[in-house]
Parts: sequence; C-alpha cells; structure tokens
Amino acid sequence: MKTPLLISGFILLHFFIHTSLGQDQEVYKKKIILELNNYRYQLISDTIFNKEIKKIGSRYKASSHFSIIDIYYDLLDLHYENHSPTLSELDYLKTKRLEEFQNISEIKKELEFLNKYPELFLLMDDKFISRDYPYRLRHHHFMFDELLVCKVDTNHRVAEVGVGTGFFAYLLSRVFRPKAYHLNEIDTSQVYFFPQIKKFHADSLQKDCQIILGDITITNLQGKYDKIIIRNTFHHFKKKAKMLENIKQHLADDGEIVVIEVFQEDSDDSLDETYGSYSCFFQMKEKRFMSYFEKANLKMIKKSKFLNRSMFVFKADVHVESTNE
Repeated sequence: MKTPLLISGFILLHFFIHTSLGQDQEVYKKKIILELNNYRYQLISDTIFNKEIKKIGSRYKASSHFSIIDIYYDLLDLHYENHSPTLSELDYLKTKRLEEFQNISEIKKELEFLNKYPELFLLMDDKFISRDYPYRLRHHHFMFDELLVCKVDTNHRVAEVGVGTGFFAYLLSRVFRPKAYHLNEIDTSQVYFFPQIKKFHADSLQKDCQIILGDITITNLQGKYDKIIIRNTFHHFKKKAKMLENIKQHLADDGEIVVIEVFQEDSDDSLDETYGSYSCFFQMKEKRFMSYFEKANLKMIKKSKFLNRSMFVFKADVHVESTNE
C-alpha cells in the first residue's frame, strides 16, 4: 500500500507536468499570435494598400453572385498561372465576371497590385483574417490550431510533403523560423508562393529553403528531419504505403510526423463557407487512414480536432520492425 507521502508526491508531479505542458502551449500560442500580427502589420503598413483596395472596392459593383474576394481569387489564379496573361485570357475573365470588370486595362492594374500583396488576399480567401480593415486575425480559425500542432524549434529541420502552393509553409516558417524547411511536391509548378514571396519578405525566410520534386512513391527528401508535415495531402498519395515508408526513412531519431486530414465522415460544406475549410473527392475514412500508419509501425502520440479537421502526431515505433502493405 502506498504511503500518503508517496501519493502526495505523485499528485504534485502530475500537477507540475500538467502545468508545464499548459504553460508551454501558452508560450507557443502567444508566439503564433505575435508573429502573425507582425506579419499582418507588415502587409498593411503601406498606406497605398488601403487607398488602393478602397478604390478597387468602389469601382467594382460586386454583383449578388460574386464577392470582391471572389474576383481577387480569379485574379490570383490568373496571376500565378501566367505572369503576362494574353488579351484573350483577360477578356475571358472580363466576360466571366460580367459587370465587375469595366475594361481589360483595369484587370491589368489589379494584377500589378496583386503582384505586391498576394499573401494578404490568400489570407482573406482562407478566412484566416477578416476581409475589412484592419484585417484582424481569427484565432478560432483551423489554421491557428494547425500551426500550434506543427510547432517546431529554431534548430529543427522541417519538411512538408505535398506542399501545394507553399502558403502554409511560409506562415509556419515565419512563425517558428526553423533551421531548414524543405518543400516537397510532385508538380513543383504548383509551388508558386515561396518564389513570389522572396521578392518582398526575404528576411523572413531561412537560407536553407528548397523545393524538392518527388513522384508517386518517393519524396526525394534530403537527410533526416525533426518534423515532417503532411497537410491535406495523404489522401492524394497513389501509393500510400510505399510513400509512408519513404517518409519514415527520413524521420530523425525522436522526430515527429504531423498529419492533418479531413475525413469523409466529417466533411461539411457549410464549414468551407465559414472557415475556408477543406473538402476533396478523394477524402478517406479515418479507420482506413489509421490502418496505413499502424502497418508502417508509426505510433500516434497525439490527436486533436478543430471543427472537421483532424490533426495527428506520429512517431516511429522503434520496438517493432516495419512491414510493407
């Protein structure tokens, strides 16, 4: 039978650990808010931005079918697909948006404007910041929780598999400033955000930042990583088991794999409208998703959820040999 003194010791130890973890979380939360607010202020500090956006807003009629943000998003797509769009492309966009664009010369002006401030409109489109001045951060947004679960230290080497545009990678890089950040993508033409952002915010990117081309079974990552992030991407892997084995090989001792997914059973279009959430035809059921990680002998050490978005942290189970699918 345990003595009262021993039991009291256990209680105090548990309280100390719990309190320390809670304080650690608060430190990371404050860091995310501080860095993202600094980023937001940097984006809107130029008075030209607010004058220009008001001028654009007053010029567009914003029909009942489309908001101004929808128009910006079309312009962003056109901007990243082609830095010098042809007259036919501009004319198509003018036709698509009807009365919102009065003439093609206006579209050209907006493209020039977006070339300087693309990230602000992406933040608006993802509904991570409000659409009106002063564009306040929404701390109850899923992306805030994602940054919190992905937290890294400045001495970490980080990789993101299936990075897409690279926008989330930039936010995480800016908040935590890891030693290295490698961006993996099958089609590197999709990774348009990092090259664009370097022109204006090179000081907020670490020197070791690379875009790495992979394929359906191998990432081509370089060396070992303290954190490997798979964000809204796992369900797109064509060879899931082989890809997961390859990712595991690049995990450092005591490294973590962070996976963010929206499962079939949690999909909700209404959340997409409110939060800019994520939905995809290839979404999986959670049970099937977990089976791949169990077979790869990756142990789940943390699971959290915000709205319909599930966030996992896995570590390699060193006590069990890996098995292929």
